[in-house]
Amino acid sequence: MNKVDLIDPITRRRLPTYLTGLRSLTDWHQDAACSGSDTELFFPEQKGLAQKAQIICESCPVITNCLAHAQEQPERFGVWGGVTAKGRGWSHAGKPLPVTEPSGGDDASLPQTTAA
Repeated sequence: MNKVDLIDPITRRRLPTYLTGLRSLTDWHQDAACSGSDTELFFPEQKGLAQKAQIICESCPVITNCLAHAQEQPERFGVWGGVTAKGRGWSHAGKPLPVTEPSGGDDASLPQTTAA
């Protein structure tokens, strides 16, 4: 396989060779609605600011690729594919959130019908 120079589409700098595994990011990232946006929007430090990033994501043609990237890496911070880190299962500190069982899983909570 030939050596390929990867160029960051935003900074136009050559990526280090150890990042060649991130080729999938550079393939779709140039078409992202967020390309050229302020990264602060996608890595907010205050709660509630992620909504601005999610609005940009709603119209993104590569939203599926972005979310898949975040889940495969995994990306522990920021908004990727319109989903916050918490929505992808990460705490504010970048640690996995505990998995919880959905409430009301038994059939006893369902309304009972009677045959007439």
